[in-house]
Amino acid sequence: MTNAGLILLLSSATMAGVGGALYLRSRHSAHTSQGAALAVFSHGAFATAGLLFVVSLFHVHSVFPLVIHLHTIGEALADDFDCDLTPECVALSSLMISAIVLGSAALLGQISSRALLRQCSRARVHDPRLPVDAVPAGTEAWVVRDPVPDAFAAAVLRWDSRRILRVEDIIVVTTGALDLLSPAELRAVLAHEAAHVKAHDNRYLPFVRTLATLLFMDPVLGALARRLAVRYEFGADEDAAWSTRDPRSLARALLKMSETRPRSMPAAAILGGRRRPLLLARIERLLDLADAMEGSAS
Repeated sequence: MTNAGLILLLSSATMAGVGGALYLRSRHSAHTSQGAALAVFSHGAFATAGLLFVVSLFHVHSVFPLVIHLHTIGEALADDFDCDLTPECVALSSLMISAIVLGSAALLGQISSRALLRQCSRARVHDPRLPVDAVPAGTEAWVVRDPVPDAFAAAVLRWDSRRILRVEDIIVVTTGALDLLSPAELRAVLAHEAAHVKAHDNRYLPFVRTLATLLFMDPVLGALARRLAVRYEFGADEDAAWSTRDPRSLARALLKMSETRPRSMPAAAILGGRRRPLLLARIERLLDLADAMEGSAS
């Protein structure tokens, strides 16, 4: 098999392995886990095709000792279409492609999350209306001065006192949300964001979205990333409804925040996007769940 064929196959297999790891780590349900796995796996062939030429500039002659030859552009093109490589070269090239794509997505996801939190930290205030007991243990809760009602969960990597890299989960709520929502509705919103944290959605979703942006030429990945985001919202709604036993409060909160938010502004994070049909579907599911809960209790 030629250079291109072997590297394409092994790179896709590596992506499948990472997707399988996400499948095992994602907690909401089998559907959201499968969505994460498919999203990562589906981009393997496109990522390989896009980076094949870059990787083919380097030819690994041996692993022990490591001998790498830098090809000219003409040699690289020839290798891409008519060259049988050693197993070591194919394996290392495949791993290099996978590491570049996945590492870039993870790094850019972290950069965007840090930039967002840095902006929020400048407007951070103390507000006693925030019920800290509704926030999961080990998770920070920030109130940000902003008249637009919103709430979201983020995750960033930090060095702890032992110089060990760990994930720090943060739930951000705006003062606009505190002004707008009743105490029960606010607790329902916090339960929704807590569900994202517990299921690690705030860790996976930025990675998948960044991956879809990097590999914009892959329409399948973009569609799967959007479907994954929708499933995470539905999953967090359901988890919040069961933890609070009050799905109607979350439905009212979603409706209030949607109607209050200016149409010219991007959709609030808690709303899951600008699509009105998605919001209505979430509210309908919450009301159906409320009816089921009340029916079983009677």
